[in-house]
Amino acid sequence: MSRHDENARHGDGERLSVDADMVRQTLTVDVATLVYDGECSFCRRCAQWVKNRRRAPRVVAYQSSPLADWGLTLDECERAVQWLGSSRAEGAPAIAATLVHLGMPWSWIGRVIAAPGVRRLAARVYARVAERRRCATPPLA
Repeated sequence: MSRHDENARHGDGERLSVDADMVRQTLTVDVATLVYDGECSFCRRCAQWVKNRRRAPRVVAYQSSPLADWGLTLDECERAVQWLGSSRAEGAPAIAATLVHLGMPWSWIGRVIAAPGVRRLAARVYARVAERRRCATPPLA
């Protein structure tokens, strides 16, 4: 979806301008969801770890997800992990939101990652991992 999608039409055929950022901010999903790169073995292992937790959110690969229905773009999902819940987050903030969602003992780690002062460092670490993620671990058998 482009920033201003002029293809949206009102019921009487009149064109409406839809701001993609507004759509994402008002997005509601029925279940908290973590969207990850299903082709990356490191990402798959991390996703499996999340799935194995007692309070796990829905965890899905973006390659098999209804991205447009959730207000996500392919570019966003290729760039970073996405969190959809009561808020929307990408990258390190998505990891923090996921950990908070999991509850104790993981939630305190998520809060630390999201804390001022740590947030910037977490974003840099996430960016370094994300740029190397396809070679971080051997493929799963």
